[in-house]
Amino acid sequence: MRGRVGTPWGQYVGLLVLAAATVVLCYLALSGTLSGDPDADGATDPTVTSSPTGSVTDDPTSEPTDDPTVGESSSPPLLAEPPKVRDQRRKDFTEGDDTLPDGAQIVDGGGNESGLVLTKAGLTHGNPTSGSFAAGIVETKFESDVRALGFRVRFATVEDSGAVTLVAWQNSLAAAFGAGASTAPASGFRLVATPGEWTLSVLDGSESVLAEGTYDYSGDAETFEIVRDGTQVWVIDPTGARTTANDPRVAEFAGPWASWGVTEFGVGEQPATIEALWGG
Repeated sequence: MRGRVGTPWGQYVGLLVLAAATVVLCYLALSGTLSGDPDADGATDPTVTSSPTGSVTDDPTSEPTDDPTVGESSSPPLLAEPPKVRDQRRKDFTEGDDTLPDGAQIVDGGGNESGLVLTKAGLTHGNPTSGSFAAGIVETKFESDVRALGFRVRFATVEDSGAVTLVAWQNSLAAAFGAGASTAPASGFRLVATPGEWTLSVLDGSESVLAEGTYDYSGDAETFEIVRDGTQVWVIDPTGARTTANDPRVAEFAGPWASWGVTEFGVGEQPATIEALWGG
């Protein structure tokens, strides 16, 4: 099923553009930097810490850990390490997987020469013809709220590569756009990455950045992961460095809809390719 959308998709891609602009302007140390939204009604500044050592990957055979009950304590203790989360979906398109994840839908913005398709190299789409609608995602619904997402991606070039996105939605993005909604669904975490840079945010009609970071781009395939436990969320970058943020909106806007996507912000950018994806 392929969704073609107008204004609502423009609103979502506009948020992606804001995130990419933030990444480009804020070259931060690998240790991570706190960035909150002091003007948001009722919002509290997230706490951000990071660890430059160690690599965390999903273990498809491990059992999931339970979310702490939100609201049980006014100040739940922060975890030093992200929990292991059992996979609900996993695909490696470079190893012969030639189907999308179970229950997946493709949603295209319509701003590319061709829509998002699965090739032997992975998921990608044609060159952008528009800087406003050049985006494509694969979306599927998990059995429970999303607690982990990851993918292995290959950026086109350093200078003019497009971006990749990992998003957990409170409600279906495809359904919202199909119904003509004026805004994208809320999201408890959204990662946008380009070569050497990433930004983590929450969405609720507008974007609130939780954390940003840089890393040494390898020029090869790169792996990004997000893991959530209650109000706490971790980003694991391609070097294995971990940055964690704690914000009540991470849990408040959690939902079962997972998505992996590629997007470009201007004509001339080269689309990235998603080689493998997973989540739980």
